Amino acid sequence: MNPSVPVLLVPTGAGSLVFPSAMVSEVLIKTDIHPVPGTRVWVLGYCIWRGVPVSVVSLDMLLGIESGHGDVRRIVVMYPLPGRRPYDYIAVATHSEPRAMYIEGEVQSASKPTGLRQRYVASLLELPQGLGIIPDFQALKATYYSQEVNRGQYTY
Repeated sequence: MNPSVPVLLVPTGAGSLVFPSAMVSEVLIKTDIHPVPGTRVWVLGYCIWRGVPVSVVSLDMLLGIESGHGDVRRIVVMYPLPGRRPYDYIAVATHSEPRAMYIEGEVQSASKPTGLRQRYVASLLELPQGLGIIPDFQALKATYYSQEVNRGQYTY
């Protein structure tokens, strides 16, 4: 028998990003996002969460799904990625309501949709709700925390 895995589905234009629930700290109703000049297009700015500034990013844009910021409805605050300092939170902006659910039993792999940047995708799943996109958190960490990003040299 396969165990149930609690996840948060974050809708995008190509499917739903699948985040393990253990990586999600909190889902916020949209708060003020303060832009930061000179950042990459997928870095929307920062918000203040529990008195701490947290970068707000658009994984849609990083994955090549959407070209504009659109109307941010929720912000998903993620725990720091492995190897980062305890206060290195990242927040992911979403234009739709995230849904908590369990993935149960056998899940089939899905084929890559057109236009999706494979570099940031660990796996694609066929879920009852449609396409599930499991991000490659190591690739995201390398891109987000790279020295090039921190120095303002923005290349993919």
